[in-house]
Amino acid sequence: MELTGTQKTGRARKFETSTMVRSWANTNPFSEGIASVHLRAVGEKLWVTVEGAAKGSPVNWGEVAVEAIYAENAASTRGMAFVARYHFDFLETLLEGNINSGLLVLAAFHTFRDGSCRANYFSREFFREVQR
Repeated sequence: MELTGTQKTGRARKFETSTMVRSWANTNPFSEGIASVHLRAVGEKLWVTVEGAAKGSPVNWGEVAVEAIYAENAASTRGMAFVARYHFDFLETLLEGNINSGLLVLAAFHTFRDGSCRANYFSREFFREVQR
């Protein structure tokens, strides 16, 4: 599946994204962060859906468009990483995911926007492919 690399540049190139477009489950069943991730392609866009692991019961974060897709090097057309952003009333979460050894490695940068003085925080979790 070929998708456009980014919506932010006029010279975006097409990427093969089949290694990312699938469903992923957290390798840590006790995670209190993200339980699962689903990536799908629609037209020339990649979309991500996240389910949070809120004290054992999944919370659907909804679906957002991937902002950018990245290749493994400057000459490659194999997409292997992406960036997406969730905006909640109280929190913004920047997701940076990449495929490594058959796993999805997901880094999340959480920034509070509600004036609560809570510390912004970083998390990194690992996901295995699952059949949906």
